[in-house]
Amino acid sequence: MKRSLLLRLGIAMATIFALAVIGMLSSVFIADTSEGFAAAINQAGTLRMQSYRIASSMAHGIPGDMLGSGEVTRKLVAEFERRLFSPRIHTVLPKVLVSR
Repeated sequence: MKRSLLLRLGIAMATIFALAVIGMLSSVFIADTSEGFAAAINQAGTLRMQSYRIASSMAHGIPGDMLGSGEVTRKLVAEFERRLFSPRIHTVLPKVLVSR
């Protein structure tokens, strides 16, 4: 059966439109699912670097820690704890635990 050119063109355009809508909906779904994960990953990287600073200050001492009492190390540990309990990480944790 020969179909008219207009009908074939309409079917092709409807198919393209349907694929575009599916692509947009999947993008919205992925963006909604991964909301907050980037901030949590950045925060985890910051914690890793902070742990290196703490280890370095404990092993070698930091220039500028004139008192020699480890005050700089204590400040670094306090900063680490503040970042560890940041809402950036803890708002994402329930999402990760539920998805497993």
